Amino acid sequence: MRARAVLALSLALVDAPLSSAQEKAKTPPVFTSKVEVVAVDIGVVDANGRPVKGLGPADFELSVDGKPRRVLSSEFVSETPDEDAPAPVPALAHFTSNEGLAPGRLVLIVVDAGNIALGSGREAILSAGTLLDQLGPNDRVGLLTLPGPEPRQEFTADRERVREALSKVLGQARLSTRRVSLSEALAYDENDDPERWASAVNRECFQGDPDCVRELRMEAQQMAWSYRDQSRRSLATLSAMFNVLRDVEGHKVVVLVTQGLGMSDAGSRPGRVSSEVRELSLTAAAARVSFFAVLVPSGSRIAADANLPPDVIEDDRYLHTQGVEQLALLARGAVFRGYADQAFARVAREISGYYLLGFEPEGNDRNGKTHDIKVKVLRPDVTVRNRRAVTLMPPGDAKAAERALVASLRAPVAAVSVPLRVATYSVRDANAAKVRVLISAEIGHEAVPQGLAVAWALLDGRGRVAASSVQSERGAFAAAVGPVPFTAAATVAPGLYTLRVAVRDDAGRQGSVEHPVKAALVEVGRLETSDLMLGLPPAAGTGLRPGLGLTGGAGPLLAHLELYGEVRGVTVTFEVSPSAGGPTLRMLPGRIAALRGRTVVQGLISLAGLGAGDYVVRAQVLIDGQPAGTETHPFRITQRQAAFRDGSALRTGTVTDHVHGNVHVHVHDRAPAP
Repeated sequence: MRARAVLALSLALVDAPLSSAQEKAKTPPVFTSKVEVVAVDIGVVDANGRPVKGLGPADFELSVDGKPRRVLSSEFVSETPDEDAPAPVPALAHFTSNEGLAPGRLVLIVVDAGNIALGSGREAILSAGTLLDQLGPNDRVGLLTLPGPEPRQEFTADRERVREALSKVLGQARLSTRRVSLSEALAYDENDDPERWASAVNRECFQGDPDCVRELRMEAQQMAWSYRDQSRRSLATLSAMFNVLRDVEGHKVVVLVTQGLGMSDAGSRPGRVSSEVRELSLTAAAARVSFFAVLVPSGSRIAADANLPPDVIEDDRYLHTQGVEQLALLARGAVFRGYADQAFARVAREISGYYLLGFEPEGNDRNGKTHDIKVKVLRPDVTVRNRRAVTLMPPGDAKAAERALVASLRAPVAAVSVPLRVATYSVRDANAAKVRVLISAEIGHEAVPQGLAVAWALLDGRGRVAASSVQSERGAFAAAVGPVPFTAAATVAPGLYTLRVAVRDDAGRQGSVEHPVKAALVEVGRLETSDLMLGLPPAAGTGLRPGLGLTGGAGPLLAHLELYGEVRGVTVTFEVSPSAGGPTLRMLPGRIAALRGRTVVQGLISLAGLGAGDYVVRAQVLIDGQPAGTETHPFRITQRQAAFRDGSALRTGTVTDHVHGNVHVHVHDRAPAP
């Protein structure tokens, strides 16, 4: 199976230099922990398949290779919108945030048509619509058909496209028999159960008729070959699919619709554990896949006129389903039988939430080898779904961490575990034909994520990477309290781009956003200008971080604009208004200064007397006294900020330095404007 059969989306990242603020960061790292923590995700459900909430670390027992480990943390991650949660505050227009977004899941429906009897299974396959009906608007669903290649559907939010593709799938299996069962055929071909084969010969061949026995052997050999061939193809395709999903960060759900999953190495005796299935479960674990199966009612695989004893038919059913049972058990899932619509509804409930457990590793746990993991919950009447075998990579594996971070940029759905806000601003590059895009982000809320890493990629209109970077040095993101600021810059040709930013912490929590970017200067009469930037006045010796429009409480805001061209006769005023075209609440002149071949204008805007609410700063550019253009930037004053503000005076800023988009200022007081 080609990779595009599951995902068409792929990014190739290249190294980019860090911003000078990152390069020069001198603050010691604050994201330190005295105890190393390994994160694993598990499901805990009640008898009806509903996730059990409210479990703490003391409710879990976890062991690695049979030895107990201390569970340090447990976090319930809801995969569906919280109906009782307050409505999110609308974001300001100039930045993109993942706050308030309903979680998005990747759900892949796999129809194993090669293991469903020829022409059957339609009702069960169409019942997958029950699962589609219960997914959220941010979820993405894909369809893969085994052995393929069609029909298939890339991950999409369009449920009708998936339903249409499902309607075209029917069973293709021709493994039917009239005289010998599957288990009997394998018993003969592998010679692992002579008594079973002798019983089939005695039943079908009167007095051991040689011609009958010869025909029976040929039928058994053909059946065994067909079974193994189909088994290998199904297992190989599932393995390739899991490997593709491995390159997409986040938790994925795979739902297999089948009548069974053959194991070419399991022989004829039911109950044997297949080495192929165990290897497949490790591939699924590496891809963070939760594997569920919905079994199409069996029996139709046996020809209607077959005269086989009921116990022989039952042995075949068990033999053919034990592979999928084993895989689901090992790969954090389950197999559901009965009415297909009820089975899909159960899957929908089970995938609506999970726990992220943090435990303390010991000894050689993190040696890059496979370990058996067992998790118990110390509460009655609950079922635990966990991956039974996982590979724990060594601590400090920078390459593995970077791969995981980069993979999160490829995910078709937004990650919301870590709050993230992103804005961009365009300024002229030293090369006048280029535009420098300044990236400003805020990560987290009051709590500072530990072990924070950030990756970003700027994609052009054809999906090609124009600039990118990965930053995971903890010291570069040092902060006493959240949110954690992050800045970067990219030099590109003018045009429209898409910025993808992903963040990840040591616990495996992720956040990501996709932000539209217009890399262009603003034409204002005979001038060009940068985007209007607004932020908090920087501390002495530090740079201005273009803000995301939120105030810092009692202090003023610094407005910053760059002018390109002849500035004789140019004046700029900054105004505060409730909206872009609203009345002026206050106004102050901007101070224009030359800096390293650039002309910049700044002004410090007092927030004294302004109540909580949304506002706009307008930069009015006049040339020879005539209006030439206006730029705006929104900001917000919260109720708490309004309550603590102190009515400080208006001040103006004098520019002293400019490096990589970070503006350094000296601030002096002046009397308030009348």
